[in-house]
Amino acid sequence: MKKTKAEWLDRTLIESPLHLCLCVSEAEFHGVLKSLKIPKETWPEWIPEGKDGVVHKINGPSDCCIVCIKKGRDLSVVSGLLTHEAVHVWQEICKEINEYEPSREFEAYSIQMLSMVLIDSYRKKVTKVKA
Repeated sequence: MKKTKAEWLDRTLIESPLHLCLCVSEAEFHGVLKSLKIPKETWPEWIPEGKDGVVHKINGPSDCCIVCIKKGRDLSVVSGLLTHEAVHVWQEICKEINEYEPSREFEAYSIQMLSMVLIDSYRKKVTKVKA
């Protein structure tokens, strides 16, 4: 965009009712649960046996989805896994907003954005990109 005195406004059409977090280690996941003040005896398993990733929907003071995936895989594999988990996040968002028949484009753009945010977060976590 060309620089101008006018201020460009946020283009977001909707804001998710759920906060989103990516955890790439069990310790990080436990830290998030602790910060949310979730009672330790109710903590879900980080990534269940035999799974490559998981989305935990947490109801609390701040409803959220916590995406858990292990580090150390090829970026193309991780991108696929995170896109898969993004679909589950999208499904949870649709439940929250009572959207049972989203248009195909609304769904595609939403999953694209969720995937991009998750992949970018993963990249920053594993490459230790400085802000």
